[in-house]
Amino acid sequence: MKKKKKKKTALLALVIMIWAGAIAGGLKALGDYANMSGKVGKRLGAWPSASALKRPLDHKPILVLFLHPKCPCSRATVGQLDALMAQTNRKAHVYAMFVQPKGWTENETKGPLWSKAAEIPGVIPILDPEGREAKHFGALTSGHLLAFDGEGGLGFSGGITISRGHMGDNPGLTAAIQFVNSGGAPIQQSKVFGCSLFKTHEKVALRR
Repeated sequence: MKKKKKKKTALLALVIMIWAGAIAGGLKALGDYANMSGKVGKRLGAWPSASALKRPLDHKPILVLFLHPKCPCSRATVGQLDALMAQTNRKAHVYAMFVQPKGWTENETKGPLWSKAAEIPGVIPILDPEGREAKHFGALTSGHLLAFDGEGGLGFSGGITISRGHMGDNPGLTAAIQFVNSGGAPIQQSKVFGCSLFKTHEKVALRR
């Protein structure tokens, strides 16, 4: 009886160890994913001349944010954009460029993320068919924000979230706010946390 009890105890201890290890491994994987930044394209020096997006000429700063309509990480980015707008008092022109993957209809692209961005006062959402504008601006990851001065010079390029899908104070958000309010940013670049704008354009894959 004692031997059987010892075996059961040892087996239970082993199961608990395996279970604890699995949880620890899962949490680590989630943490690694949350802190995994996306790719950043070639840094621009100024507003791209090939862009069809017309640059306003009233000398106000211009913010251009690129988003994938199905990127769950970008919900936090749009939330941060709302906070940015509240702290800059509409001192900048702000465009939320939604990549419209090949084969997607306009209605499919204008989903919940589009609606959330459109609700922010001062933000203008724009469709970007097949990411043509994203390519001109060098954006590869959803959540990439570019801040230009009134003359078209690039002052900041990067993300405004602290990690994938998480809101909170971070250097990128602070830099974008300071650039709009004062014309200067403490940093010129930050990591972008989001989904690829171009890697998965298949409609079926992105509907899962």
